[in-house]
Amino acid sequence: MWNYIVKNDCNAICLHDCQVTGMHVDGKDLILDFADGFWMESNSEHNPGENTVRTSASQIRFANFEVETLYVYKEIRMFGKKVMTTRNEMTLQTFIDNVNSKVWKPEIIHNFRKSRTSLLNGWISHQSRQYLEFEFSMYSEDVSYFWNDLCEDRIW
Repeated sequence: MWNYIVKNDCNAICLHDCQVTGMHVDGKDLILDFADGFWMESNSEHNPGENTVRTSASQIRFANFEVETLYVYKEIRMFGKKVMTTRNEMTLQTFIDNVNSKVWKPEIIHNFRKSRTSLLNGWISHQSRQYLEFEFSMYSEDVSYFWNDLCEDRIW
């Protein structure tokens, strides 16, 4: 199904400004879908070109994952001014349901991986036009990245 698969090598792959368009659990694995792909950095093994470009539709699989934390932050405003921010712990299933029903459109801003821990954070655009922030930390044995093509016309 996929032309390219990279396991545990995220140095050339950038998820900044990439929108998660689907999520599901497959056995002990968490799958994230990116209809608009992710970024492949220039001058790398998988993109020898001069420009950082988007891939075609892509997917990330976190093998044998376990959620550490999943928080959604919401700003509370009064008279247009930020008064405080609430941090709400959320179940993975609730997050998945909101993404798959298109109620939420999470966009990754930062992703980090060290040893077996992954941290994703970013913004969620919401039907109410309010933006929420999320932070998702998990353990996984491996991370695999899947895509078919580089889109040379979609330059960073």
